[in-house]
Amino acid sequence: VIYVQGDDFNLAEGWEEWSGIIRYLVALAFVSVGLEFLLYPHLGTYALMKAYQHKATVVPGQVLSCEPKVLMYEVTLLYTTQAHKYEDNPRMRFRYPNAFEEKRFLRRLEAKHQAPRGTTIEVLVLPKNARSGLTREMVERMIASHSHFRTVLILVPGILLTLFIAWMAVSKAGNMENPQVAYIVLSVVCAVILSVGHVMAHGRFEREKQRRFFSANAQKIKQQGTKNEPLLVIEGIHV
Repeated sequence: VIYVQGDDFNLAEGWEEWSGIIRYLVALAFVSVGLEFLLYPHLGTYALMKAYQHKATVVPGQVLSCEPKVLMYEVTLLYTTQAHKYEDNPRMRFRYPNAFEEKRFLRRLEAKHQAPRGTTIEVLVLPKNARSGLTREMVERMIASHSHFRTVLILVPGILLTLFIAWMAVSKAGNMENPQVAYIVLSVVCAVILSVGHVMAHGRFEREKQRRFFSANAQKIKQQGTKNEPLLVIEGIHV
C-alpha cells in the first residue's frame, strides 16, 4: 500500500510539473492557429489576384445577363478558352496530356458597374485552369481592397504574443527536473502545432478558392433560331 501511495504522489508531482508546459502549449496552439486562419485567406487571396495580373491569359467574355444586387451587380458571363478534353478525369489527363480543345464556360460574378447584355468584357484565365475565369475589374478591385495595414496590425501583435508564450514555456522547461527532455518535448509539440495549423488553414483556403474563383461551369451551346435571330441554349435555359 505504501508503494502505491508513493507512486500516486510521484504521478501527482509529475503532473504538477508538466501542467505549466501544457498550459503554455494550449495557449500557443490557440494563438498560432488563430493567426493562420486570420491571415492565410487574406494573404492567399492577394497572392492569387497578383497571379491573375501577371500570369493569366486574357480572353473575351460575353455578358448574358446583369442583375442588380445590394451595392453591386451580378453578371453572367460566357467565355471561350483552351481546356483539357478530360479536365475532370485525372487518369485520362495523365494519359493524354496534350488533349486540349476549345470549351465554353459560364460564370456568375459580382461587378461594380452595370454591363448590358451582349457587352464584351475582358476575362482573365489562369494557366491550366480553364474554370478560373475572372473579370479584370474584379481582380483589380480585390487587389485594391487588400490592406497592408490590417495585415501588420494582426501580424505584429500575434508574433509578439507567440514569442512571449514560447519564451515563458522555455523558461518553465528550464526549471524542470529534466530540462533536456522538456526542451525536446516542447520543440516537437510546437512543430506539430505550427504544421497542423498551417495545413488546416491551407486546406480551408483551397476549398474556398475552388468555390469562389475556380467554379466556372462548362457549357454545351447550340445555335437555334434564324440566321438573323440566333438563340443561345444553356442547360435548357434560353438566353
